[in-house]
Amino acid sequence: MHLTKTTLEKATLITFLTQGLAFNLARIKCLSSIILALIEVKTVNLARIAGFCNYQTAITSRYRRLQRFVQQVSFPPSKLAPLLLHIMGISPADKLTLILDRTNWKLGKKDCNILYLAVACQGVAIPLFGLF
Repeated sequence: MHLTKTTLEKATLITFLTQGLAFNLARIKCLSSIILALIEVKTVNLARIAGFCNYQTAITSRYRRLQRFVQQVSFPPSKLAPLLLHIMGISPADKLTLILDRTNWKLGKKDCNILYLAVACQGVAIPLFGLF
């Protein structure tokens, strides 16, 4: 097999995510493909991400797989927050500046309340937990 930069990045990401999340390997591989696609295509549009993901299937199949991933996979906050801190190079023993943000708006007649807990990192708030 010819190793490319993307193949090496994906393998490294798969190893990293496997250590941090309790997902099966198929979901870890799908998540790593999504992360690399997000970086490359610079959008959260699933159709564009599906075009970048390197599966040997039709684009429509890739798109549907991404839809199922987004619908079915939830990230346990107890695993996700430490993983995000590790990615940002922040030790859990470090002093953290936490930001609690709440917004309330209407979508038609429905009230939408969103509550987020974020950590400040180099002037940017990185969301750790959210309630909708």
